[in-house]
Amino acid sequence: MDRVQIGALVLAGALFLVSMQLGSGTGPVEPSGAEPGAQAPGLERANSEAPNSEVLDGIADLPAGASTPEPAAGGSVPLPVPERSSATLENDVLRLGVSNDVAFLESAELLEFASRIGGDAPPVQLVTAPELGLVQTAVELGTPGRFIERFEVLGSDERTVRQRFERNGVEVLRELSIDSEGYGGELRIRIANRGTAPIRPSLEVIVLGRERDLGAPDHFQNAQLVASVDGSLERVLLAKLEVPGMFSGASVTRERFASEVEWVGVESQYFLTAVLADSARNFSALEESLGPKLGRVVLRYPAGRESAEVPPGQQIEKVYRLYLGPKLEETADAVDVRLEPALRVGWSVVRPLVVLFAGALNWIHGSLIANYGVAIILLTIVLRLATFPLSQSSMRSMKKMSSVSPQMREIQDKYKQDPERMQQELLAMYKRTGVNPFSAMLGGCLPMLLQMPFMIALYFALQSSIELRHAGFVGWIDDLSAPENFLAILGVPIRPLPLLMGASMILQQLMTPATGGEQQAQQRTMMMAMSGVFTVMFYQFPSGLVLYWFVSNLLGIGQQFLVNRQPA
Repeated sequence: MDRVQIGALVLAGALFLVSMQLGSGTGPVEPSGAEPGAQAPGLERANSEAPNSEVLDGIADLPAGASTPEPAAGGSVPLPVPERSSATLENDVLRLGVSNDVAFLESAELLEFASRIGGDAPPVQLVTAPELGLVQTAVELGTPGRFIERFEVLGSDERTVRQRFERNGVEVLRELSIDSEGYGGELRIRIANRGTAPIRPSLEVIVLGRERDLGAPDHFQNAQLVASVDGSLERVLLAKLEVPGMFSGASVTRERFASEVEWVGVESQYFLTAVLADSARNFSALEESLGPKLGRVVLRYPAGRESAEVPPGQQIEKVYRLYLGPKLEETADAVDVRLEPALRVGWSVVRPLVVLFAGALNWIHGSLIANYGVAIILLTIVLRLATFPLSQSSMRSMKKMSSVSPQMREIQDKYKQDPERMQQELLAMYKRTGVNPFSAMLGGCLPMLLQMPFMIALYFALQSSIELRHAGFVGWIDDLSAPENFLAILGVPIRPLPLLMGASMILQQLMTPATGGEQQAQQRTMMMAMSGVFTVMFYQFPSGLVLYWFVSNLLGIGQQFLVNRQPA
């Protein structure tokens, strides 16, 4: 396998890795007809293995004078269940629906972002599993597997809702508030022991997410669970949860992380829901599947197997910071700077280019022309100018190599029985004619190899820049961050831009001077096949990236045309 074939395979492999990496509603938590006190869906798996379930003492051993309801038949204690209620919290950019159930955050709308293109589109809804909500709390007061299902509402206003649960001298207060502006909020949970016996409570805050279908409004591409553990991010793609394997059944994803967990959440292409602990001390996390493309991440206190004892007359309080908004540095940093790692885009080797390209596109859009498609074209021209010396040298070497190909074939035929002499004569010919065989050898794929870092960086920039979301170019290209939506025939999408891009790659190969010989014929065949592979791969890529590659090919074709007209 020669260098061109190796380079082409490396190129295709890199693009495959990039494509693999990058690729709403409300409702009650309890199912219809559920008995009061039944465990809410989505809690069973992790809680069945709660780390401290063996040592929680509970509040059973209360003194005789404590206020305890009389046991009903069978020994159970009937608990009064408050009626289900909802409250709405809202500021300039955020609207939350808050219930008094376990799944208290049942709706989260981002008022400045439309869910789809069109003037009548509703806001983006962060809740992707309406039957479970977006954020749940699981408070265990000492009885393993027994959680508070519903709180009593103490009061609410435009920014805050306060709820309470009280039993046997133990009071749990849950308060959620949102900032006066921006995408931040605060969750405060206080457990007070007003009885005469110590308790060992545990507390979980859970964020849930589901990968949306492609046909759903505002598909959240590459949604994943995320946990910040000891300064690094641990991610699990929701699309890969419990997906049946080729030779096995469904595989359930479950991964635990010990202490030093700073925050957990669910992120997608442009948006992030995160719950941040007041400190990384004594918090653990669990990422777990709840079914196909459905999962949750749990932030648990305390982290160890032993729960902290709360003596009579004492209390514990945990304060969590919430972020529900776009993956923008300025808005996330305004809530908590610990979210910064989640905003980093792309592989570390190309990340500087990602930042540069995103900044350049926004500058062109803001300063020169308010069209991101034109901005991409202008940026493509600048990149082609930057790589012009290398690509020009390569094209000229290919042209020279083509002009001496008859002499090269004559030497190869004359000295085919003497390889050593053949190499000496070929090197002498190269020196005499000024041909660089190495540059000519790479000429077929060197232009693509030169563009690889820029193409990958631009891909990440297009996929992560929320400014390009729903940004149109011309005609049917109304969203440069997504594939084209021209028309479909029998359910098969017809996308002119990647088809034109593939045709331009074939034309560029046909214009490349032929150097003759069997090896060169194999190279040309391989590059033609690569054009087909690229067309298939780019068919699902954002139209902005396809536009970049197509325009770059057109500029390359023009450059090749001028080189071909020049004498060798």
